[in-house]
Amino acid sequence: MLSLFSLSFVEYSLLFLVSSFFIFWAPGFSLFSVAKKQYSAITSCVVSMILGMCVWAAQGYIFGYAHVRFMTYIYVIGILGALFFKRRRVLKELHRYIVAMRNISRLLLVLLLIGAFLQIFQMFGNGLLYADGARFFRTNAYDGMFHLGLIEHIIREFPPTEPSASKLAVRNYHYWSDLMMAEQARIFHLPVSFLFFQMYPILVALLGGLGVLALLHEWKADMRFAAFALFFFYFGADAGYIVYYFIHHTISFQYPVIDNGVTQFLNMPHAIAKMMFLGFLILLHLWMKEKKIVIGMCTALVCAALVGVKIYFGLFAACMFGGMWLLSLFEWFLQRKKKNSAFLIQFTVILTLAALGALAIYLPPNKGAGGLTWAPLEWPKLFLAQDNLDWRDWRYKYAVAQYLHDSIHLYYYDVLAIIACLLAVYGTRVLGFFVLPSYTKFFGKKWLFVCTIGVFGYTFLGLYTLQQSGGFNVFNFFAVAITLLSIFAAYSLSLFTKKRDIFSSIFVAIIIVFTLPRIVYETQTMWARYLHNEDSVIVTNGELSVFAYVRAHTDSHAIIQSPPDDRLDSKSSYLAAMTGRDSYIAGTYLLETHNQPFKARVTAVNDLFSKRSLSSFEEEARELGISYVYYDRSSQDQTLRLFVDNGRIPFVQSNDTVVYTIQ
Repeated sequence: MLSLFSLSFVEYSLLFLVSSFFIFWAPGFSLFSVAKKQYSAITSCVVSMILGMCVWAAQGYIFGYAHVRFMTYIYVIGILGALFFKRRRVLKELHRYIVAMRNISRLLLVLLLIGAFLQIFQMFGNGLLYADGARFFRTNAYDGMFHLGLIEHIIREFPPTEPSASKLAVRNYHYWSDLMMAEQARIFHLPVSFLFFQMYPILVALLGGLGVLALLHEWKADMRFAAFALFFFYFGADAGYIVYYFIHHTISFQYPVIDNGVTQFLNMPHAIAKMMFLGFLILLHLWMKEKKIVIGMCTALVCAALVGVKIYFGLFAACMFGGMWLLSLFEWFLQRKKKNSAFLIQFTVILTLAALGALAIYLPPNKGAGGLTWAPLEWPKLFLAQDNLDWRDWRYKYAVAQYLHDSIHLYYYDVLAIIACLLAVYGTRVLGFFVLPSYTKFFGKKWLFVCTIGVFGYTFLGLYTLQQSGGFNVFNFFAVAITLLSIFAAYSLSLFTKKRDIFSSIFVAIIIVFTLPRIVYETQTMWARYLHNEDSVIVTNGELSVFAYVRAHTDSHAIIQSPPDDRLDSKSSYLAAMTGRDSYIAGTYLLETHNQPFKARVTAVNDLFSKRSLSSFEEEARELGISYVYYDRSSQDQTLRLFVDNGRIPFVQSNDTVVYTIQ
């Protein structure tokens, strides 16, 4: 863990910037420049970074499965050599970026910087050293720990196993965002927590905003459109508080939130996938316009990589890819032009390669992944339940209508639930559903078709299905649809501003005002958490010293286990994240969402920590492969007393914790 004001933090920050330039931008720029066309500086910067990130993750995946991970060093050396020979072109390109940033509109720059800052603010304080230790806020004390543990494991070996269930292969989870960080940490020896909580949020927040601007630049949007698109990207949020006020006549934000601009890094894979998806849209647009095979190959690469980062974005990109192919096929069938035939053949080959790449990424860790089950309006019903928006009147009347088999009123209450859910989830971005005739003129028929089919299709799946493994994780369908809804909503607002009448101005002002409450609330709440250490988990200095000792003086494949009542490890991969060593079983909630078989391990550990003698405890621990046991000194677990009463010398200890070796 690092202190924000330490020299090490500055040194690692510089190393991150330099290494990101080498492993992300340089190979991405080399690949993109094969098109032999000078695109705008912002497009070149964004697409080069995203392509480089995809290639970086792909090499880690390929070399990992081939068990030749040393090849990554050769890959990096090759990049350095290519940069040396192209140094003049690189310097010229970087100068173009500087000039472009100087010429950017002040309004867009302000929105970009403020929006990125507010996103980063939610994450930046996690994992830093404070006076009393390292702190982790909100879900980062659990979900964040899982990612840290997984990244630590990928650094040591690949393909990965669950950090909270040693030797159990990761299944039904898409870990390419963790793989990107693990590879960068492995090669450049960067601290994992530093990458996850500080550096990647900065990189992704800025690239995301620049990606919006690059996409709209290629679509030849005006500044108003771009400004509203940035506004929704960074500040777009739910409007559940409006629904809550309608129900309870008071304002509240105490209900679950699927997506809002400032807290997107609470789901790091989603944030990275959203940024990459914008790169996919840019490349797809360029390919449809120019029909260059190298751009098509780059589009296929990003599409396939999205499957590894976040399957929901990957499927959406694949559907857009397939939809464009079907429209191109239909166009060829109507016109039968030779030019169209050549492009259709190119499209078919590239689409096939994208599909093969996506399957190669998806299948190895997802052989047992469950699909979707038909579950009409289960998510809206959950959203309206007692612990959420608590619309008791709706639930009561719906139950009565069901009892009476009153189908008319059931349909009516279903519609009410859908409206309440969509308004609560999408907020003012519901404007994107109202597809105006002028949309076709601006976006084009093909784009409008594939985008609207995707948005409406994903919204339908969110409303009417559940995951077989993951259940209500179908909320991700809503979260993905929001990306395009935000762009459509921004276009609608830009049209209203052009009317220049009082009613249009009032409407735009209302939309802006109704969008911001959640963002203001989340920012104020996070500030209070930082100020008063609220909703946080502290890893004390004593614990940190123990973890550092374990990391330095144990075998990298050692298994360390805590008792079932451990305050943190029972909820997440706490020990795995802090020590860089796997546990036999921990964090069962996440294992359950991954549809992993873990119950036998829970039974085994419960039985282990119920032993009455040290010899039987150690014998069974050895059978399970456990090398060390970790105790919080406040633990009530009886086996801690077994070690103490038998005069065992701890492997390492502090005032807070103690670790014993299994002999």
